[in-house]
Amino acid sequence: MDTVASERSSETTLLSQENARKSIIPIHSVSQTFGTTYFLVSALLASIIPIIQLSIGLYFKGMCPIDQRIPTYMIVAGSCGLALAGLAIFLAITFKCLVADSTAMNIVGICGVCLNVLATVLISVFLFIWFIFGCVWVFKIRSEVEFKDKSSG
Repeated sequence: MDTVASERSSETTLLSQENARKSIIPIHSVSQTFGTTYFLVSALLASIIPIIQLSIGLYFKGMCPIDQRIPTYMIVAGSCGLALAGLAIFLAITFKCLVADSTAMNIVGICGVCLNVLATVLISVFLFIWFIFGCVWVFKIRSEVEFKDKSSG
């Protein structure tokens, strides 16, 4: 195989202008949005709230005298929130690390974005339903909440 043919079959060779225009997803504009440092830092900052939810849920697991489902709600919500933040970080790293005009970027970009969007939608729908359940559990016991510990005095 000659050098020119092997270079054309390489995954990292640049796409010709004809093939670049046939892309399903405009990779260049998507990578400008999700491949920025700002997006990566925002995704990292967005993971703070799920970490707090998860830590509060784990700390108070088994300690809620009224309804044990509330710490479980916090643990699941925090875990799913961290999964969403992880997907966003994975997307940002994918677009930062791969060459913008390469065949590999086109294939990995399309597959990665599609799988990422599918996982994000599924987790978001689950989180929305889980949020409704959590609100029902929390607000149902609103009148039973004890603000002072009766055993300490």
